[in-house]
Amino acid sequence: MSSKGWEVHFGDTGGNAKGPNRYKLSGKGNSHGLLARTLSIPYAIVSDSQWITRKGKLKDQVDLIKIGYNKRGGREVHIKSPLVGHWIVRRTGPSKIKKKKNTSIKDSYVYKKKEIVASAIPFPTMTLVPQGSFLRGCATGDTSCWPIEKPTKKVSIKEFFIATTEVTFAQYDFYCDQVKSCVKPDDNGWGRGNRPVINVTEGEVFKYIKWLNNKTKKSFRLPSESEWEYAARSGSDAKYFWGNEPSAKHSNGAQKAAIEKLGIAWNKDWVEWPDDEYEYTAPVASFTPNKWGLYDMIGNVHEICVDRWYKNHTRAAIDGSPWARGTGRVLKGGAWDTNAFFSRISMRGILPPKVKTYAIGIRLAMSVK
Repeated sequence: MSSKGWEVHFGDTGGNAKGPNRYKLSGKGNSHGLLARTLSIPYAIVSDSQWITRKGKLKDQVDLIKIGYNKRGGREVHIKSPLVGHWIVRRTGPSKIKKKKNTSIKDSYVYKKKEIVASAIPFPTMTLVPQGSFLRGCATGDTSCWPIEKPTKKVSIKEFFIATTEVTFAQYDFYCDQVKSCVKPDDNGWGRGNRPVINVTEGEVFKYIKWLNNKTKKSFRLPSESEWEYAARSGSDAKYFWGNEPSAKHSNGAQKAAIEKLGIAWNKDWVEWPDDEYEYTAPVASFTPNKWGLYDMIGNVHEICVDRWYKNHTRAAIDGSPWARGTGRVLKGGAWDTNAFFSRISMRGILPPKVKTYAIGIRLAMSVK
């Protein structure tokens, strides 16, 4: 399968479309750099106007599938999933079968020539994070933690969605192409496309999310700091989600030569990140993901949380909700320009209002309704 785009297969587990009641619907990769997505859905059709009975284990969560009819009598296939919302796909032209029910078509996925063609509103794949509890803050056995990472506190998290990757330039540039007031952010000459968008302010991020929600009818948002750390750890209590030592296999971080090229003096006390082949930002999903399939939770770019900045975890909510008072936003995850110490999961940074830099980007989240 292409590394771009997503596919939905109606048929057997291999996605083969056979027989009059089997369809193969696929959205091929496009220039906006959508990440690969596959939903393999084994099923048996009861009848054209009945629910489709699902069989077998689904690769992703799909709540509901059925066939219905639009106002013109055309056949529709409905897919309802917490991951992608409600898709409606349809055939062009009226169906030969008598119309059963009036149904308006509000979605932007069209069934034509056995393909689902996206409406070109690109956004990152969203991954469902299971509910659970974890110890937020300084990792077990980490004696280097600063006061801003303490005290360690048990926090319970409800299931939610978080983007599998950071928002890319391709996805953000598409937004700017649609909105006259949007100015495309500078890429510092490192490349656009599938690299994480950088040089955006807090205000610009919220305008982008508002536009995305209006266009997709979804409810994207920024994660809370607790949600972010829970998702990044993915069950780990170490300094990084893979262990306690820097790893070029899992992330990119600060390397002395790259930092000095920018005219920044290298501190002799900094621990240099192992050579990861990228001086600056890397295309998203270039490194090994964590146990929950999330890429670049450490390194690449700092990620903005919805929480306002606060000096420690003393008054942090035990239900994972964000801190709402103060100025500035919490930053998590380290970036291509942070050394091993500042890239630890528990480390925290601050994004002042109206500030934009070449090391700060966006990771989206979404509540489960």
